[in-house]
Parts: sequence; structure tokens; C-alpha cells
Amino acid sequence: MTNETTGKKERKLTPGQIVALVLVVLVLVGVTVAAFPFISSLTKPENLESFKNTLRSFGAGGFFIILGLQVLQVVVAVLPGEPIELLAGAMFGTWGGLFTCYLGLLIGTGGIFLAVKKFGYPLLTKFVSEEQLKSYKFLNNTTRLETLIFLLFFIPGTPKDVLTYVAGITPISLGRFLFLSLFARIPSVISSTFVGSSFIEGNVLTSVLVFAGVGVVGIAGILIHKHFIAKLQKEE
Repeated sequence: MTNETTGKKERKLTPGQIVALVLVVLVLVGVTVAAFPFISSLTKPENLESFKNTLRSFGAGGFFIILGLQVLQVVVAVLPGEPIELLAGAMFGTWGGLFTCYLGLLIGTGGIFLAVKKFGYPLLTKFVSEEQLKSYKFLNNTTRLETLIFLLFFIPGTPKDVLTYVAGITPISLGRFLFLSLFARIPSVISSTFVGSSFIEGNVLTSVLVFAGVGVVGIAGILIHKHFIAKLQKEE
């Protein structure tokens, strides 16, 4: 007697995905362990005040430093954005940090989008691999393009800056893309600026707990993103 398979096959993580997930967890643990002595030292009022004074010493120039770093982070897609957002929150507070980061995101995202629209694939392939381009081929589906862009930018752990390059070759307009992508990123950015602001105000425990929660959500987002992309690719 032969067995016939019906329905959907069970989806399992590939060895490469498992290794990538383990590496992400190890990096997060390593960063936490490495930063623990510094974080512990800031529980002392004199050390915290000294750190505050160091940040204040940048003055108005600090705004342009953070702004420039945020633009650079968007352009160089492999650079992580969270450290910049945490620093922005520490220097300017939750809302001031959000404004600074969003201005940088607006400049960087808009600039990349327009550059890719003008120069097309010759520019795109310098920053995005062929494999990444193929994985987002489903964005050619114009009937739900805007919904997909919003969801991809909303899910934590997605390569948002790579998506900015890819979006430049889709039919979406600059205004719609900026609105959807920036609006979808509010939760992730504001959580980072909140952590930075809470930390500099001496609420170390709150900062650590929120940061840990964001890390867990980020790992879950990576898994969701992989499943979401695989499903869309199958439909395509």
C-alpha cells in the first residue's frame, strides 16, 4: 500500500536559518554581557551624571551628528539602526529622539528611492544582491503592493533598508512609499528612543526590561518575516 500526501507540507527551518537564528541570539547575549558592566556603573548617581554631561557637551552639534548617522545607516543597509535610535533617545528624549531619527529616515529613504527610480538596476545591484532581489519579486504584484510594503516595514527584524532600495523599482509613488514605510516604523523607533531616554534618566531597570522585550519581539519578527516571505514567494 502506498501513502499519499494531502494538504500542506509541514514547513521546517532550514539548517542555514537555524544557524542564523542561533547567531542572532548569541550576538544579542554577547552584547548584553559586554554592556552589563557599563550599565551597572550607571546605577551610581555620580557616574550617570558624568555620562549625561558627556552627551550634553556635544551641544547643538549632537543633533547633526545623530542626523548624519541616521542618514548613513539608511544608505549603508548593513549598519544597525538601533544603537543610533538609543543614543538619540538618550540625548534628546523620547520624542526629540524620534523627531531626529525620523528626519534622518526621511532624508535617507527619500534620497535612495529617488536615486533608484532615476538610475534603476545599475544602482540597485550595487547595494542589493540578486538573491535578495529574487526574494522580493512578489512586490511586482501591484494590486496589493501598498499593503505588502506597510506589513514588511511594520514587522520587526525585516531588512527595512534593503526594502527601501527594492521599493524604488516598484510602481509606488514617493509620497505613498514615505507615508507607509515611515508610519509603519513608528513602534520600533519610538521603543528604542524610549529606552535611551529612560536609561539616561536613571530608570535602568525599566530600560533593560523594555530593551529585552524588544529583542524578543525582534527575534520573533525575523521568524515571522521568513515565513511571510516564503508564503508570498509560493503564491507568486
